[in-house]
Amino acid sequence: MKRTLLTLLAALALLPALADEGMWLPSLISQRIDDMRAKGFRLTAEDIYSINKASMKDAVVLFDGGCTGELISAEGLLLTNHHCGYDAIQSHSSVEHDYLTHGFWAMSRAQELPNEKLNVKFLVRMEEVTDRLAAGQTQEEIVRKAEAEGKGYKAAVEVYNEDGVKEFAFHSADSFLMTSSVSRDGKEMAAVTMGQSQGSFTSSIVLYKLDRQEAYATCDLAGVAVYDLGLVGKRYCAVAEDSLHFIDQKGRAAASYSYDGGVLRRCSLGGDGYAAVLLGRYKVGSQLRLVTVNSDGKELGSLDLDGDVLSMSACGRYVAVLFADRLVIYNKNLKEYATLQGVSSAGDVLMRSDGSAVLAGSAAASVFLP
Repeated sequence: MKRTLLTLLAALALLPALADEGMWLPSLISQRIDDMRAKGFRLTAEDIYSINKASMKDAVVLFDGGCTGELISAEGLLLTNHHCGYDAIQSHSSVEHDYLTHGFWAMSRAQELPNEKLNVKFLVRMEEVTDRLAAGQTQEEIVRKAEAEGKGYKAAVEVYNEDGVKEFAFHSADSFLMTSSVSRDGKEMAAVTMGQSQGSFTSSIVLYKLDRQEAYATCDLAGVAVYDLGLVGKRYCAVAEDSLHFIDQKGRAAASYSYDGGVLRRCSLGGDGYAAVLLGRYKVGSQLRLVTVNSDGKELGSLDLDGDVLSMSACGRYVAVLFADRLVIYNKNLKEYATLQGVSSAGDVLMRSDGSAVLAGSAAASVFLP
């Protein structure tokens, strides 16, 4: 059995999953657990998804490359759908033993039937990578294969062009690969890896030229867990639990911005030279503060908000904030630009650089043109 550490490039995603409803990446469940527990959920975030300890994620497996399965015993017994194991069942069937029709049950280990080419993979970590690809860039595919070490963890970041052709692949076997970002010109990539040192997490921002296999620079952030990464101006912005860290393209820590005790709720790195950050005064509640920060770690704007924010998106000079009853678009200094009332059917917003915004709900999407 293999353990796979997979980081996906969300090249085709239109909108990030930011609303309270819907599907959440397992690694981000800690951002929602307080609200879940307030509604009666009894498990902790660590019970559902833990990097270093057994959790619910370890019970769900990738069966033979295309199906899911669920572990039901400590010895590796698992369940999956009949059609997923059809070929294996057929290979063991005969006229005398029609397992496809009558089934089969091994009453002991000695009666088990081996399936040499069938494999099961355990997902260790899954993170969405940046969707900011440089359109039209063509480069040779670079594949760096990582040999399994220890428990056989493997990590992968794959970059695709607008035609769906793979251009770059980065693999790692010695650390957790959290997220990544591709430069706008398609020539560089920054990847976030995470390991442990003396009992605390250390995140590393590793910089690559996409025409080379080896990293050309690394910036270590001791005691920091990085949630997201993207370009802000000419610097990479690493989003952490209590601060933003700006890394220049030589791998040096150039600036930072502290949340000053605020709780990170949302962050959007699509702005033209700035990051938009939504902070809560407390872990739960609707008292919020929206700030925009440039690549020098300086605030461009700050605004107190009170209300249920469903989604936030920054692009170009604008920041869109979707409340339960309205959409408000601000400029990068957080001066109000436009407002749209009556948006109760929308759950997500995607800001566009021309000042318009895409609103998406469960049944339809629309474009707001101020």
